[in-house]
Formats: sequence, C-alpha cells, structure tokens
Amino acid sequence: MATTITPQQAAQMLKNGEAILIDVRDGDMFKDEHILYAASLPLDKLSSQLELLAAQSKKIIFQCLKGLKSQEACNVALQLGNKIYNLEGGIYNWKAAGLPVLTAANKADTNNFHNTSAKCSNQLSIVRQMQISLGIILLVISLLTMAGLQFLGYLVPIVIGIVLIIAGVVGCCPLMKILEKMPWNKA
Repeated sequence: MATTITPQQAAQMLKNGEAILIDVRDGDMFKDEHILYAASLPLDKLSSQLELLAAQSKKIIFQCLKGLKSQEACNVALQLGNKIYNLEGGIYNWKAAGLPVLTAANKADTNNFHNTSAKCSNQLSIVRQMQISLGIILLVISLLTMAGLQFLGYLVPIVIGIVLIIAGVVGCCPLMKILEKMPWNKA
C-alpha cells in the first residue's frame, strides 16, 4: 500500500526536487485548476503510461480532488517499485493548507512561474526566452542554408533535436541553464 502524505510534506518533497506530482483527475478539471507542480495524467490513461513512470528515479506523488482516485492510481503504480505516495485529501487539502494552485483566472499572472527570480512582471520567463532563442537560431541557420551553407541546414537541426530529446529525458535543458545565468535573469 502507498504511503499517505500531507500537503506540507508533499510541498517540501516537490520543492527539494525529490518527487514528481501526478494529477490523476480528468484533463478538464486539471485545466480549470491544478497544483503548481503537477503534471496531468488521468487515471484512465495511467496503465498505458506505466513504462514512462517506471523510468522515473524520483518519488511519485499521486493527487486527485480528495484522495480517492489518487489512491487507485497508487495501487496501479505500486508495481513500479518506486516510492509511491498519495496526497492526503488531494487538491482540496492542498488549497486548505494555503499552498499554491493555478486556476484559469490566475494563469495570466504566472508568466514568470519558470523564472522565480524575475525582477518585474513584464520580464519574459526562461521558457519563453528559450523558445525565442531556438527560433532565432533556426531562422539564422535557415537563412545561412539558403545563402549556400547547405551543411548547416542538416547538421544544426540534428544537433538541436538531439539536445532537446536529451533535455526532455533527463529534465535539464542546457540552454535554459545558460539563460538562467544571464544578468537580466538575476534577482
């Protein structure tokens, strides 16, 4: 049986990078409101995604509205061998504890969620900076390829693709790390 943890314990594990949080409610409920750190994986799709979760080295916390569906998810996922946790009381207790949630109303205020060191509200998040940087790199490469440097048209997109795949698998993007160190992203 999975261990039940309080919202405060879960928040600490998430803050320390020890765990991932999986919201097993349906996608519409997730869109309307979800815990800041959560990833959506509805309970009815969990079985088909067990291989991805099995590759996860971190502890896995399941969460739903009040803790019943997430307990079902824990029972399905126990075969993974990972440390499996059920968030006691789900998002309902999370909110009661005063912990952050994203709602349709406050998503506009979270442009700097990925960049917690943002100096002002109009500063671009690290994720947006990364998207702009990759767009510029690919645009410049395309223009250079059209100008006659054909090898760049093949080599650079392949390298960028490989780096992005690795970043997605390991959860760490080199470009994002570089952007985080830029002077305009310092607190």
